[in-house]
Amino acid sequence: MKMDVTQPREQQVYNAIIWHYSKYAVPPTIRNIIDLTDITSTSMVNYYYKKLVKANLIELVSAKPIPSFLSALIKFYLYKGDSTRWTINSIDSTKELMLSKAV
Repeated sequence: MKMDVTQPREQQVYNAIIWHYSKYAVPPTIRNIIDLTDITSTSMVNYYYKKLVKANLIELVSAKPIPSFLSALIKFYLYKGDSTRWTINSIDSTKELMLSKAV
């Protein structure tokens, strides 16, 4: 997914976050981001997280990056006002969220 960023590494970090979600359906750790990019410092990953937050592309929840589009979908489905609870099965690179009713 292409986004409007000023630095190629921001794009790299964002793509790594999306890829990790599409493969594992959980937020990546900072070490996961380091493994998926050419960034070698945890402080630099945090720096790019802050830039992506400022650009409204991700939200940090318990220091874990959540893509903003995914956060909005989760909030919609999990808190839509009825008593149905949903669980996330997976997410793919086209932003399709696979949900199922929780048992």
